Amino acid sequence: MAPLVIFLYCLCFGLLLFLSVYIFLRNPRVRLNRYFSLAALSLFSWLLTLFLFDQRQDASTILWLGRLNFASIVFAAPFVYLFTAELTRIRVRSVQLLVAETIALVCLTLFTPLIDRAELVGSASHVTHYGALFPLYVLHVVLLLGSAVYIVFRSAPIATGRLRSQLFTMGTGIAATTAIACVTNIILPYRFGIFAYVDAGALSTMLALGAVAYAISAYRLFDIRIIIKKTVIFGLLLTAVHATYTSLVYFLTEWLPTGHGLDQYRLELEVLGILAVAFGLDPLKRLLEDRIDQILSHRKPAEPRRGQDRTSITGSRRSR
Repeated sequence: MAPLVIFLYCLCFGLLLFLSVYIFLRNPRVRLNRYFSLAALSLFSWLLTLFLFDQRQDASTILWLGRLNFASIVFAAPFVYLFTAELTRIRVRSVQLLVAETIALVCLTLFTPLIDRAELVGSASHVTHYGALFPLYVLHVVLLLGSAVYIVFRSAPIATGRLRSQLFTMGTGIAATTAIACVTNIILPYRFGIFAYVDAGALSTMLALGAVAYAISAYRLFDIRIIIKKTVIFGLLLTAVHATYTSLVYFLTEWLPTGHGLDQYRLELEVLGILAVAFGLDPLKRLLEDRIDQILSHRKPAEPRRGQDRTSITGSRRSR
């Protein structure tokens, strides 16, 4: 695999994980955020399994990686559809049926040869032998992703404010990624036996990611200070806990006289270190929050004007 392709894969990995975790933490109680995060995690799994698939040569491993790769898209498609439906306020009446159908198809993909019958190592690339129910798999993926694109572009012209710009931007990215991936990862391999372009289809995810990133920057969908604050506080607390515990146990061990059965006091020393960390953690957390708030809060974000559309994937809309 070329260094540029490896770099692009790593870039996609980082963006998908960042967006998934950040949007979920922004407001985990809102369905919109949960759907987006699950879709991003499913796409991350799709790219990761395909990346690992290209690196392995043993038949049993690539078979499982291939099936996991197919199963990841089975999960991604309904979450993308549910996300766009929630964003456009279209009620999906059959969520339970969709979930049941998705789980059943995932089980067929992972544990039977009906979707992915075999994976072979070819001269230039790995070759997939498709199962009898692969057309059902294609129908599941294409219908849901196609419905997501249809929902977005049907709703965009009648939307107002930020939602309209958000829909056009994200809809274009989703449509481009769906079209390219369907050609390179479904039509060419299944119909013509051409597997040389599957990486291009996976990396086309960057088009959807780019659309989301542009929407974030252009339409102020997120306040990036929140994730900076959480990340910095978590990192500093983790470092402080490790340093405090290790230093306390070390110095107590050094100060105690040797030759008096020091090992029998090991449990007491560890308990003492844990208690010291536990009592000091909350004051340290408050101190760090105050200091970071002072650094990041030079100005407050502008409040939306009266009547401005507040719908966005930050979870500002109340969860139904």
